[in-house]
Amino acid sequence: MTYTFTDGEVATAAKLNQIIPGRLTQAGVARVKPVANTPTSAWVAFPSEFPTIPQVMVTANTTVIGSTVKGVSVSNVTTKGFLLWVYRTDTAGTYVSWQAFAAGAAFTDGQFAYAGVLGQSAAALVAKAGVINITPVANTPTSLAVTFGTPFAATPTIIACPVTTVPGSVVKGVAVTSVTRTGFTGWIYRTSATPVDVAYIAMGRL
Repeated sequence: MTYTFTDGEVATAAKLNQIIPGRLTQAGVARVKPVANTPTSAWVAFPSEFPTIPQVMVTANTTVIGSTVKGVSVSNVTTKGFLLWVYRTDTAGTYVSWQAFAAGAAFTDGQFAYAGVLGQSAAALVAKAGVINITPVANTPTSLAVTFGTPFAATPTIIACPVTTVPGSVVKGVAVTSVTRTGFTGWIYRTSATPVDVAYIAMGRL
């Protein structure tokens, strides 16, 4: 849903609510220096504090998902940041992409349209989503290069998720690397050679 204003037009709540995003978005990449074979965490601060506690999703940026990097997760999410967790069998520093989503503001008629509220529209990141299909080499991290139909203005962050009924047992994990304005490389680790769909969200500025 969207609306285009013309000069001199009265900005009603109904019209403003069509251009202000329904959700606020922030994204980035963080690094954790793990203790081998031990869940290890690092605090990640949001660039800007959210008005409400957001939902946070993460994906490892690694070529050894499932074999060396066993998993990534989050906890202790607040309006200011969250704890990022990595489990890895060695101590190599691990980069992880994250995306955070929180409820946006809604206008009422007669309310002052402060710059901070209107700025939600300008500050919001744009999402591109898709599904790729990777045919893995059994018990080996396997990759597939992805090209965006339209490049981003700057490097986006990518979150990926396998479409499967056997997570952890057969599909050991997914990851992304080589993220640029024009695309990225998706990775999967599976104990068999059955093709797997991987859904992704790319968040950035167009």
